[in-house]
Amino acid sequence: MEIYLAVKGFLMPVEVQEVTLFETEFIKFMHANYPQVGQDIKAKKEMTGETEAALVKAVAEFTREYGASHQLIKEEE
Repeated sequence: MEIYLAVKGFLMPVEVQEVTLFETEFIKFMHANYPQVGQDIKAKKEMTGETEAALVKAVAEFTREYGASHQLIKEEE
């Protein structure tokens, strides 16, 4: 899932020095709140559309929570 975060650009709002913390906290969040996503990827050895949708939802939720207590980089408009 960490590779997915990077490849899909979900780490862009995270300060470089906080990427490792973000990833570590994200994995804890996933195990606690969306364990079925990791289990599904592991079992099927691929990411289905349904699993990816759940993962995208989880990333958005986690990023909002993380941003409440950490400085995120704002996208330029």
